[in-house]
Amino acid sequence: MSNLMHTLELTGRTKMVLTEIVDVKSFDETSIVCKTEEEAIQIMGENLHIDTLDLDSGRLVISGLISAFKYSGAYAVKGTFWEKVFK
Repeated sequence: MSNLMHTLELTGRTKMVLTEIVDVKSFDETSIVCKTEEEAIQIMGENLHIDTLDLDSGRLVISGLISAFKYSGAYAVKGTFWEKVFK
């Protein structure tokens, strides 16, 4: 398990700031799926926008009407078979 711990800050239901983000897997106006070192987080809502994405610092800022978010281990597996072999 990584020593990094992500944070999630929700202001009202219109702004979310996440830290320790390593990738954004998908996004549209109703869903954003991002990944930390440990797991994936899906943010759901309406008119969602990525205001800031800085993977160097791990910061993601989302605006829109946020209705829900959930954690998933679906993206916890890191790398392909060959990346694991040659690691």
